[in-house]
Amino acid sequence: MPRPKLFSREEVIKNSLMLFWNKGYYPTGVKEITETSEINKSSLYEAFGDKEGLFLECLHYYRNVYLSEFFSVFKSDAGQLHALSKFFELIIPEQHQPPLTWGCFLVNTMVEAAPHEANIRTVVLSYLKEIQLRLEKSIVLGQRNGEISFEHDPEELAQYILNAFTSLRVNLKVQPNTSLIISTQKYIVGSIRNVHLT
Repeated sequence: MPRPKLFSREEVIKNSLMLFWNKGYYPTGVKEITETSEINKSSLYEAFGDKEGLFLECLHYYRNVYLSEFFSVFKSDAGQLHALSKFFELIIPEQHQPPLTWGCFLVNTMVEAAPHEANIRTVVLSYLKEIQLRLEKSIVLGQRNGEISFEHDPEELAQYILNAFTSLRVNLKVQPNTSLIISTQKYIVGSIRNVHLT
């Protein structure tokens, strides 16, 4: 009896992420996944349960690899207003190549699959909440060091910024307009900036 072909779990996840990211959850079929990763269907199901299980692993991988870049801007010593500016600048389309030109995988999933698939929705909401909390932490730090006005509630402002960010990500798929990013960035940073900041 032939032994099953060994495969790298991480490589399957990475290959499948590219498929899901480029085509979407629903258009991507199991046959295409198995052919791309050169594994059979039984091995795929044994490793991941089903297509949704694999997709959830792809979301987790995306969070750890790609979203970490967004979180890294808040580790800068240049201040919180600078960090919030960089948060928006990271999505300027001209500075990216595929797969980043396919939009944000998390936001794509929020629009396509999350409204219809409960398990996917739970994961997407948890990652969006994580981003919101990181924004909120940045706002609080900015208020403490005098960069950001105390007129704004940190939780509400973080939610506003996240909503603006996700809306931009959707718009950029239709019209990759850098000026829209810059104008949004300038408006948000300018409106929360402490007027007494020198």
